[in-house]
Amino acid sequence: MITKIYKINNSNKKELNQICELFSNNSYQDHQYKKISKDQNKIKELIKIQTKQLLQSNNNSIEIYSPNDKLQSIIILINTKDKDYAKKIFSNKNSIKQFKQIKKQFSYLKTIKILLHTIKTNNTLKKLISKSDYLLYNIIVDNKAKGQGHATKLLNPILNKFDNEKLTCKLLTHNPSNTHIYEHFGFKIDDLKTENKIKNYIMIRHPQINKIRIKKQF
Repeated sequence: MITKIYKINNSNKKELNQICELFSNNSYQDHQYKKISKDQNKIKELIKIQTKQLLQSNNNSIEIYSPNDKLQSIIILINTKDKDYAKKIFSNKNSIKQFKQIKKQFSYLKTIKILLHTIKTNNTLKKLISKSDYLLYNIIVDNKAKGQGHATKLLNPILNKFDNEKLTCKLLTHNPSNTHIYEHFGFKIDDLKTENKIKNYIMIRHPQINKIRIKKQF
């Protein structure tokens, strides 16, 4: 049973820090970050800064779920029912606020490039918000817990809800191997864009009525 483990309007710093650690320790090898730096510690710190900025945005459109309280895996969704409100999560103003923190890890020029890339990604996410009922922002599984079906446990109840309520979901991924996993759950590649040699796979999932959820575990 999935339970909401972090409400954006509370001040549970322990859970916030756990989520940031989970992101940084399991995302630093993603394609988009490899283009920035080979220094893993700097990339991990960058991911913590960006994740904390997202979770502290005080926006109730953000929904975070985990199959248990161990925080070995989480899924972050953006409810786009109020589209203008949801888009505020990815405002350029929020990105610029990260400048001083990021500059502590990178040179001035590198920091500018990171922010420009972030702003471009945010603009893409805001477009996805305009054309969907939910945005699947990210799903993270601890490397030690991979292969135990965590992604399936997270996605199946949520996708069942989307099917029952006839909701469309979109996502953005930079990793081509992720597209095959999402395809197993009914997502299809809707668009492919390349920016600064980084591929942006935009995927969409329409409600699937009377379809049996796959049994393969991820």
